[in-house]
Amino acid sequence: ADNPEQPAGKHANSPKRRELREAAKVCKYEYSIPQSLYGTVIFMPVLVDADDIYEWLRWHGMSYFWMAINFVLQALFMLGVHDVCVELRKESRALEDGCVELIPYLLGIAFFCTAVCVMTDMQETWDILYLLRRFVPTVQTTSILRFQGDGDGNLKLAEGGMTLLRKVLICVFILLPKFLLAVALLLMGFTFLATSPANVEIILNATALIFIIEMDEALFAYFDLPEVHCIMDAVPSFEEEDKDSKLVKFRPVGRFLKFFLCCTIVVAGMITFDWCGNPNTGVFLPLVD
Repeated sequence: ADNPEQPAGKHANSPKRRELREAAKVCKYEYSIPQSLYGTVIFMPVLVDADDIYEWLRWHGMSYFWMAINFVLQALFMLGVHDVCVELRKESRALEDGCVELIPYLLGIAFFCTAVCVMTDMQETWDILYLLRRFVPTVQTTSILRFQGDGDGNLKLAEGGMTLLRKVLICVFILLPKFLLAVALLLMGFTFLATSPANVEIILNATALIFIIEMDEALFAYFDLPEVHCIMDAVPSFEEEDKDSKLVKFRPVGRFLKFFLCCTIVVAGMITFDWCGNPNTGVFLPLVD
């Protein structure tokens, strides 16, 4: 019999450890609709049906409106950043005493943070595209996605989907502008950081860039209706059936590849962008020079 006064040894929590290992596999191969403005705009029309104009405005129209506002604000912000970069470029060239040399490691960290935020936005674009291609059925007529429980009590997609035309329109008018804005923001963001007139401005400029990138998240959190958030939270995840896929097995490697990609972008920016103190020749500033 077990001694009740025996101190807990290294095997005392073995059952719990086994349970945790098993539980860790539950969400390992699942994909969820992004809890964001883009996820709402793309998927809400196939999650909630609208019977009249009021219901359409409540569940769909308002999200379209905030998406349009988001695109306009981000575009105007980047135009403003471009104009600021041009002015800073002119001022630095007009200085008789020369510019203030920027601290390389501080600029590199700002480049890295900007690259990670922009690449995260691009990753969301890819995830949405993968969801549309892999999990949302292509049907003749767009219909509401309906889920039903399986033998294990999990909700699975039973019927519904989007037409091919709707998926193409989503890619052209939502995902493509989202991706192009991210690319433009990466180039303009690095330029904005490289034209910083002082080292303290690097920190301020990096914070401003992250604000621009996350503007859609702020609009979704503040303006979208609470019931819309509830619907998005309640949508079940889509389970990947091919659990033995080599791509799935090499996911940890993919995370390191993402890290090296961001580092490569930072190194390229540090070498090719014209910032005060850059010892390399042939440098320039994209979208400004």
